[in-house]
Amino acid sequence: MENKAHALARDELIRVLTAYKGITTSDGEAIDSHGTTLIDSNLKGRNDFISGKTILIMSGDAKDEDKGAISFNSATSEITLQGDGFSAQIKAGTIFKVLNISSIEIDVAPQVMGRLQIAATTIDLQQAGFYQCCRWGKG
Repeated sequence: MENKAHALARDELIRVLTAYKGITTSDGEAIDSHGTTLIDSNLKGRNDFISGKTILIMSGDAKDEDKGAISFNSATSEITLQGDGFSAQIKAGTIFKVLNISSIEIDVAPQVMGRLQIAATTIDLQQAGFYQCCRWGKG
């Protein structure tokens, strides 16, 4: 029963995060048997709400795989995927979803570590001042 509840929660989460659900209308490009693009002519002329979002494949050879979309060409209705793309070519008739989950990778370590180092230094200085103050009988 617990697995069924988990599956229902996952399905509900995906439903809420779905910005678009479509079916590919042409075979996408494949490089070294990896699906690097997908095409849905129903998106032709639409604004780019896809770039930077996550594409989830719901059927076909790459079912249950997800990749980030790096670009969308509204003239050709082609979505280009990050990296090597999916493990298989995305063929016509494949069901997919565009999820409102950012696929942009950000390296936050330098910013966070810099702030943590500043905070640690500030704490060290405050403690040093406090201990020195108390040792001299001023506190």
